[in-house]
Amino acid sequence: MILKVIYYYYFLFYTKILSEREPHTVTVFVLSVCEGLILNFFIRVSYTYATCNLYGVSGDIIITALILIVNFYYYLTLKNGIRIIREKPALFKSKKISLFIVVSFFLVCLNLIFSGGYVLQNIRSNC
Repeated sequence: MILKVIYYYYFLFYTKILSEREPHTVTVFVLSVCEGLILNFFIRVSYTYATCNLYGVSGDIIITALILIVNFYYYLTLKNGIRIIREKPALFKSKKISLFIVVSFFLVCLNLIFSGGYVLQNIRSNC
């Protein structure tokens, strides 16, 4: 349900604010990158904590590419993106709560871009 709400509000952002030509495609791409950032962060932290080593960027790219493929299939090929837009999902039937969750999700993803290196460096320094 949360991903439906995030998809819906990302779609609205790319339709009404940025006026993209292909809002579904851009929405799927951005959602996939955000999901990839979160998953890769937890994998990197777990791996670094367990081995005190870092793994290469190729792992991040492969994981994000797999997420992108799955999301493209789910949202575009199966046309679930269009169904989500028709449903206009909201968490707890509240647009404010939904918007708060979506903005928080985006800020967490943005934060992981900048803070991920510091977290991993801190873990490695304690090995």
